[in-house]
Amino acid sequence: FTGQKLRDFSGKMRVGEFYRQFSSRSECIELLEDIRWAEGRPICPYCSSDKNSAIPSEDRHHCNNCHTTFSVTVDTAFERTRLDLQKWFAVLVMILDPYSEPSGREISREVGINKNTACRINLKVRRLMHEEEHRTMLVDLVRRLEDRVSYAE
Repeated sequence: FTGQKLRDFSGKMRVGEFYRQFSSRSECIELLEDIRWAEGRPICPYCSSDKNSAIPSEDRHHCNNCHTTFSVTVDTAFERTRLDLQKWFAVLVMILDPYSEPSGREISREVGINKNTACRINLKVRRLMHEEEHRTMLVDLVRRLEDRVSYAE
């Protein structure tokens, strides 16, 4: 993946493209569920049970085994984030672009987020890339993002 499909001719990130492709948080969650639960059945991150019920109004699931609720974002970079997932997706494409190494200020300017938030996300993603499970999910996510955006053009 190159990240180039998601930039305009001046090299600026087209964050609006993520909002056109993923107009709601639910659409972002759907993509994450497709990646994380490829078998099609959500797995409880607390007890590993696949016996659960969807709570669509909250983008969550209720585990019928341990009686907790969970979302696809548990144990991922997106857990407990207040930042829109569309912006997260744009930041990921920037950070995982092998041809650039954006600074926190560049991410902040291009995505429209606070510089400190951009630095924290940058650090978090780079740390997670050292863990196989997270690296696999993040790379797969970026590939799918680029494919989805390039087909829409």
